[in-house]
Amino acid sequence: LSVGTPLTLIVADASGASLTLAGPTFKNKDGTAPVLNGTPGETMIVSMVVIASNTIAVASVIVS
Repeated sequence: LSVGTPLTLIVADASGASLTLAGPTFKNKDGTAPVLNGTPGETMIVSMVVIASNTIAVASVIVS
């Protein structure tokens, strides 16, 4: 993907789902990777933007 490309990931009703966006490719706003723990009715919205050829900046919101 090109630098500046925006990405959005929406996980609705996380019942039974598990997700962590971590590793050297992801740079998280507060240094902590967003985690989805499978809570029924929980929604996770992750906004990302490509900031280098191998780096994605991440910000997330979890709504219960």
